[in-house]
Parts: sequence; C-alpha cells; structure tokens
Amino acid sequence: MNRNTPILVLLSFFIFACTFPNDAYAQVKKSTSGICHDSSSASYNRTKNFEAFSTIEACLESGGRLPKAKSAYQQAEKEAQNEGRAFTSDYDRADW
Repeated sequence: MNRNTPILVLLSFFIFACTFPNDAYAQVKKSTSGICHDSSSASYNRTKNFEAFSTIEACLESGGRLPKAKSAYQQAEKEAQNEGRAFTSDYDRADW
C-alpha cells in the first residue's frame, strides 16, 4: 500500500461529496415565501430557492407553514387521531 493512498481516498471522497448539492436529499423544501413543500406537493419540483428539512414537522417548527390545500388534509388527519379512528388519504372519485 502506497503511503499516499489515504490522502487519495480522502481526496476522492471529498470530490465525490462536492458533486452533490446540499439539498440533493431534501425531503421537505421551505420556499422563500415560508411554505413547506414535501414531495407530494405540486410545487415541490418547481421550488428552487429553499431551505431543506428532513421532515415536514421540522419545517413547520422552523416557522414554515403548509400550503392551504395541505392544511385541511393535516387537520383531518389530526382530528381522526384524536378521535381514535383510522385516517386514510385513499380517495378515488370513481368509487362515488
């Protein structure tokens, strides 16, 4: 083993790590307007200037807010949990 091998490994790792942006693994994006978008949001892919978070809860705790459509969904989910019943987002218009 060459004595320069550890330096080359470290340098390779550094170069590899620098090829990915810090937000490459962002699961939640807080836009500059303060809205928290997870991957189910229609605006997730369009949001380019953002602060990255690993969870929606972390984004909300930082002062972010949900999109208006998501707020109703989250409220219904919380109400179901408080009442001890199951909540599902599985909805198919064709069922009705």
